[in-house]
Amino acid sequence: MNIVLRRPVVTIAAVLAVIAAFLGIRAAPAHAATNGFCVQANTYNQCLNDWNNGGPSNSSNIRLYPLNNPNENFAEQQLPGRCGGNVTRTCPFSNTYFDNYYYGWAIVQLKYGSTNYCLSTGSAADGTASTGVLGYCNGTASGSGGSIGTVFVDHNGYMINVYWTNQGQYGDNAACMEPEGGTGTSSFVYLDLPTGDGCALWSSD
Repeated sequence: MNIVLRRPVVTIAAVLAVIAAFLGIRAAPAHAATNGFCVQANTYNQCLNDWNNGGPSNSSNIRLYPLNNPNENFAEQQLPGRCGGNVTRTCPFSNTYFDNYYYGWAIVQLKYGSTNYCLSTGSAADGTASTGVLGYCNGTASGSGGSIGTVFVDHNGYMINVYWTNQGQYGDNAACMEPEGGTGTSSFVYLDLPTGDGCALWSSD
């Protein structure tokens, strides 16, 4: 019996993955089709929802609702135009302490379906404070042009909000996305919880 030995096929992608691992660069988030962006997916299955399909003028903002329901087609979209798409030693935070702490993690926005709307932060002026609302997305090529609070760092499922972290209100604690008072249906989502208080874990489901 003849035994045929085959050389393993080494793809360019595999080589790049090894190089990236050596350089300490984290992989970009997966962009497979999803049903929603959920808090502690497969445990609570409560997902970001454009409440009552209100769009950017929605006074009820973004809330949590169970998976596989309408108005919750949020997904991560990496921003290669912002710092090259990953945190560097000097970008995107105004305090380089956070650039170094989150070095290499992906810079993303949370895009709503096929629209040009993304999760953004409310404002004191309209009474929504730091709750999640729909705003305009950033251009992926420029990494800019979006509404306030649309840029996040995905720290292995912990969503660090760049805008609120840059306000510097928590010292060496960044600001993360967290449901209001737990993970119950209809809970509001806040984008400025200090990481020292504990952050929710998010993922595409």
